[in-house]
Amino acid sequence: MRKAILILATLFVSAIPSYAADNPSDGKALLEYCNAAVYIQENWDSFQKKKGEDLWEPLVKARYCQGIVKGVLGTTYGFQEAGIADNSCMPENLSVDQAIKDVVDYINGSPKTTYEQKDVEVIQGALIFKYMCN
Repeated sequence: MRKAILILATLFVSAIPSYAADNPSDGKALLEYCNAAVYIQENWDSFQKKKGEDLWEPLVKARYCQGIVKGVLGTTYGFQEAGIADNSCMPENLSVDQAIKDVVDYINGSPKTTYEQKDVEVIQGALIFKYMCN
């Protein structure tokens, strides 16, 4: 019985589309993922009506973007509180959704320099650029 459950679980997991190979590691890929997040934010009512792959792929991309932006945002706040990040003055109430829009704007504003950077570096650059202390 236990062996049958393990086999079924393995089959189930292998049947789920894998986006790991597609996960962004540079600014160009991050832009695609974060554009999906912005699209879903702005078109939630119509997006909910989609089915199958039309729903699954953009949702996975959007959640990846949200997760990595939220992680960098939290780390940057921690650095600010510790006095390590003296070049960033992010507001305390900055939402992940707004930070994603800031990242998309930043990449679109300088694609030549951001496309080849690591995704985390692009997010950090976007936040510092947008919320630099005066």
